[in-house]
Amino acid sequence: MKQIIIALLMFLSLTASAQKTVESPTIGARSMGACIGIFIDKIEIKNDVTKLYLTNYHGHQDGWFRISSGTTLRAGDKKWKLLNAEGIDLDTQVFPKDDGKLATHFVLNFPAIDMSLETIDLYEGETLNSIILYDIALTDRSADEINKRNAVPDAVRNYALNIKDNGESLETNDFSMEPAIVKGKIYGFDRRTFGEKMSAEVKVFIFNPFLGEQLSYSGRINTDNTYEIQVPMTTKHQTVYLGANPIISNDIVISAGKTVVVDFDFQQIYKSWELPNNCLIPYFSGENVDINYALSLGMSRSLNQELLNYPTAAEKISKFTMKEYKDYIFDFFEDINNRINVMPVTKRAKEYLRILLKSEEAYYLSMGSFWIESAYRTANGKSYNDSIPEFKKPTIDESYMDYPRTLGLDNIMMFYADKFSYNIFYWNGRILYDLNKSAEGAEAFKNEIFGVGDSFFKDFIKLQEYCQPLSDQAVVPDSIIAKIEKMRFPFYADYVKAKNSEIAAKIAEENARGGYYVHQASESTGDSLFVDLIKDFKGKVVFIDFWNTWCVPCRQAFKDLEPMKKEFEGKDVVFLFIADESSPQKVYDRMIVSMKGHHYRLNNAQASSLRQKWGFPGIPSYVIVGRDGIVKDFHTGFKGVDYYRTKIERELK
Repeated sequence: MKQIIIALLMFLSLTASAQKTVESPTIGARSMGACIGIFIDKIEIKNDVTKLYLTNYHGHQDGWFRISSGTTLRAGDKKWKLLNAEGIDLDTQVFPKDDGKLATHFVLNFPAIDMSLETIDLYEGETLNSIILYDIALTDRSADEINKRNAVPDAVRNYALNIKDNGESLETNDFSMEPAIVKGKIYGFDRRTFGEKMSAEVKVFIFNPFLGEQLSYSGRINTDNTYEIQVPMTTKHQTVYLGANPIISNDIVISAGKTVVVDFDFQQIYKSWELPNNCLIPYFSGENVDINYALSLGMSRSLNQELLNYPTAAEKISKFTMKEYKDYIFDFFEDINNRINVMPVTKRAKEYLRILLKSEEAYYLSMGSFWIESAYRTANGKSYNDSIPEFKKPTIDESYMDYPRTLGLDNIMMFYADKFSYNIFYWNGRILYDLNKSAEGAEAFKNEIFGVGDSFFKDFIKLQEYCQPLSDQAVVPDSIIAKIEKMRFPFYADYVKAKNSEIAAKIAEENARGGYYVHQASESTGDSLFVDLIKDFKGKVVFIDFWNTWCVPCRQAFKDLEPMKKEFEGKDVVFLFIADESSPQKVYDRMIVSMKGHHYRLNNAQASSLRQKWGFPGIPSYVIVGRDGIVKDFHTGFKGVDYYRTKIERELK
């Protein structure tokens, strides 16, 4: 009888403590606030409590997280509120312990939940910046479904195994206007991470050698997580930047008339500290697989950080003359080039990397005085806002400026590199400003470096000047086209004529469509002027954009904001654009026809009084005025479409 009683007690004890344990549960998606750091090690579902064992990886010593006492578990309409926590204090910033591990282990205790649940959600808060974990799998079946949904096919993941070196050299570059295609898929991407209203798109940024500036082209991420972008080209091959922060950040090589396929595994973002440069690892197919694989190894990334620590500290660099800095850069890049010899990539990929590094080397040489000053600030604990009257900026002379000839940059193969047009622009600027050359002296110096004959550097120094109207969305005059037609490549004139036709058609379309309104300001300044500018828009949200025609970031922001402006059409939102007299009248008149909204071109004193009112250090700058006429936000620098959309929607409500 005694044995029966003992067995019964043991059975009752086991029943009372019955539990379900899920080790390292699969998670379907995360909010932005939970993308980095938070992981569930184990879940125990007991009769009287549900315990979540979690780890937060801080990433760095100053990294912190916080768990709200209002945290809940959710399944459908049901909610279970957090009872207490073990190992941390609730509603308090939690920093890593001083043990070098940069990880905090803790437990969250909730009321008992139904053991038959397939998935459950964890909500630390209601915003996307809170820690939210969606679809936490509590069964093998739900875990399998999530893993299947997010899986990257083996053929995609193992593409690098099929790259073979056939001994071919890099194709000679040439000019072309045939567009390139960049497409791919982001496996495991979940819109809940960034919110349904996020502008889910991927962008390609490409340097245009005719304009001497960077342009961007975008493609929306479709419901099946695919994307496709058509990229206008000027050369057959070029390095571009593929970006969709914080998802994608990668350099790739694209080719005119060809398709480059770039796939990503979005699930990698949850362990970004394990990734090189905190960037997702791309998977390639289509054109240029071997070159893009070589780029993904990170040979050209983070050079500025390595440069400042190679092979000596910033303190030494801060004392360099320009000649010493130049020798230092040559030695630095010679070492980088030697690393290419042992890289496990194809012959043509190595040839490409050497071209790319030449362009990077030219970039660091062109910015030499800046980097020396930067090293000085680093060595002396000075920020970029601190005055440094004791620092004597090193001077540049003609012997320093011969680096394009030394590096062999005057070669059509250099158009493979993303910064080549940038190199041309800055080298020419250094002649005019740092060397203080007259037009005649600059021309003589160019001939000294490149010879009196043909030169790509000399061609594009002229072309970037001739094509300036294109940057302002204006046509190049016939008199200038006549000069371009006398240059050595017919492509130069063909390209400019094609762009002229595009811009003329766009101007005609915008003029016919209307939607832009030009206003004359009163003679007032400061607060009185501001009241006059918004007085006709009572009861509406006013988005004020300070810009000028010559401001490249301003023009890029216009493109980014255009889809958002369309979302607010027909609603009580006004877009008000303010420029000043530094925007040439004719250029201004041409540009605003494509900018729907209300426009003021103020005199310089008026514009300055408004910028001083909010302490704007530059442009683009933005002001958001609520329905009540009160300024709700003002800042300098474009903060992104989602930021402005959220602010405007809040004021509309």
